[in-house]
Amino acid sequence: MIFSTAGALVIGLLLSLIAMSSPLLKRSLMTLSAIIWTIPSLALLAFLIPIMGIGFKPAFCVLMLFGILPIFRGTISAFEAINPRIFESAEALGLNRKQILSQIVLPLILPGIFHGVRTSTVICVGIATLAAFIGAGGLGDFINQGISSNNGKLIMLGAVPSALMALGLDLFLHKIEVWLFERRKAISYRKAKLLVALILLLFPSLTLIPDLFTTHDGKHVIVVGSKDSTEQFILAEMISEVIEKKTDLNVVRKFNLGSESILHSAMIRGDVDIYPEYTGSAWFSILNRPYQGESSQAMLEELKSEYSSQYAIEWLCPFGFNNSASIVVKKYLSDQLGMTTLSQLVPFHKKLTVATETETAMRDDGLPGLKGAYGLEFSKIKILSAAMLYLALENDEADIVTGFTTDGPLTSEEFITLIDDRSFFPPYDAVPLVTQ
Repeated sequence: MIFSTAGALVIGLLLSLIAMSSPLLKRSLMTLSAIIWTIPSLALLAFLIPIMGIGFKPAFCVLMLFGILPIFRGTISAFEAINPRIFESAEALGLNRKQILSQIVLPLILPGIFHGVRTSTVICVGIATLAAFIGAGGLGDFINQGISSNNGKLIMLGAVPSALMALGLDLFLHKIEVWLFERRKAISYRKAKLLVALILLLFPSLTLIPDLFTTHDGKHVIVVGSKDSTEQFILAEMISEVIEKKTDLNVVRKFNLGSESILHSAMIRGDVDIYPEYTGSAWFSILNRPYQGESSQAMLEELKSEYSSQYAIEWLCPFGFNNSASIVVKKYLSDQLGMTTLSQLVPFHKKLTVATETETAMRDDGLPGLKGAYGLEFSKIKILSAAMLYLALENDEADIVTGFTTDGPLTSEEFITLIDDRSFFPPYDAVPLVTQ
């Protein structure tokens, strides 16, 4: 976050200097920076993953982009507030353009720059928590895990320190601002020049800091990733502990990275070395194949062949269980409507509300495929996180939810899984993937 704010400061100042020379250019840059602000930060992070991979780099770029606008606007506003007669007086005294900029403009616009930096810092702290979704770590990890597991304590563990950090940094910058500007009528030319020089010299080295603090005692490193579910956390942690126990490799854990598409891109780029995957998910999402009744073994063999030849990724031995997709309803609704299979759901589907995850709502092995196989078209579709699905079902906010056969809530007698009597769902055998 500090690195991105420093980067935003440098770029914001450079853009401001360029914009000062042309009103048209100023309006264009202002519009461009405002357009960037309209793009959801999470969408921008996802867009950069194929280009920059996961972790620090895309997070740094997104935070820097969002931090530029407050600094740019603060600087330009301060410049426009300068009385034009000051420039006339400076020219009358024989000062050239460079001297006017450094000795007059810079000291006068520094308060505006500081105001922009304060705003940018607070914004970056808030957006930085989203970087956990792409493996950049930080307090967002707690928030992300709390959302995934419906754990309010974990969410607070990330949210409260994040808010306190934003307030603390804002207060710290305010104290510096008071010391520099309010106790003195104007900041001196020498002090202004020194501040800008320090910023420009410091910025290039800031991008190297994460690498300086990352040491692994000369050992080889293997990065273990996972998707955003409790089962994935457990499987990835099992893989990590086995590697640590059986080898001298250092394990870096990058859990909770979202969908298989993000992890697949990360493996291709070399950002992740191993993670647990499901055969059916890879079949539909990565290979884009339709399911035509292939057996578990046939599907696994085809995945091994395609992944090895196309992506240099190997499928290892399966964990030994099939986490098949399922359609879950409350038992009382099943008894009331007399349905135990998906075919028996057909007469009632247009009167019922379904809650599902984003991927299930879009993929061919989810709701679109169920429509083709069973003709199921629900009255309303609610998109929720996996942790919220059973909560929605329990609170009668949904009549049906999509889930998986290994979901913990299915141990309760309150819920039942409708039988897939037309064998629509493919096998979802859990298998570790590793780069060659």
